[in-house]
Amino acid sequence: MIKTRELSPATEKCIEVLYKEGLNMTQIAQRLNCHRSTISRNVAKLSTFGNMDNLPRPGRPRISTPRDDKILRRLSRTSQFATSWDLSHE
Repeated sequence: MIKTRELSPATEKCIEVLYKEGLNMTQIAQRLNCHRSTISRNVAKLSTFGNMDNLPRPGRPRISTPRDDKILRRLSRTSQFATSWDLSHE
């Protein structure tokens, strides 16, 4: 799937206002000078979620806990030349 560039909040607000005024997607696209599929994608997001905010994106799950991070920071300060393997096995 091709990644898309995010619209500015002002453009999203314009899409929302024009859509609620009753303009169809082609007319909105012509007014804002963007592609019709961009408008339809944002209108679908508006009708599904009630707003056009970006959903949280999944990321890599954390391996270490905040407590582990604190311990690693302390260990790295005390032994500056230790490798990450050395620190994790102390």
